[in-house]
This record gives sequence, structure tokens and C-alpha cells, in this order.
Amino acid sequence: MNIGKILDGKKLAESLQEKIKQDLKILEITPKLDVLTVGINSATEAYINNKKKFLIN
Repeated sequence: MNIGKILDGKKLAESLQEKIKQDLKILEITPKLDVLTVGINSATEAYINNKKKFLIN
């Protein structure tokens, strides 16, 4: 029986985000985010704000 490995999602996400930032810097790429939303949904707004924070940092 093979038991799967438990992942630390937050740690993995932070590691991937740091790798992406490094790659963008090396390639001299400035990311851009365009969003079109229809209606008002607080969960969607939170998701978009998190993506914007990632691009700023």
C-alpha cells in the first residue's frame, strides 16, 4: 500500500511564486492583469485583489 505525501499548500505556493518572480526578472517581463467582471461577488473581488497583490510584490 502506497500512502500519499501531505503537502503544505501555503509553503508550496510561496515557493512557486518566488520562482515565477525570479523567472520574470531574468526574462525582463512585466506581468499585466486585465479583468472583466460581471456583477458583484465578494469572493471574486478577493481573488482578483490577491492576484493584484502578487503582481505588485
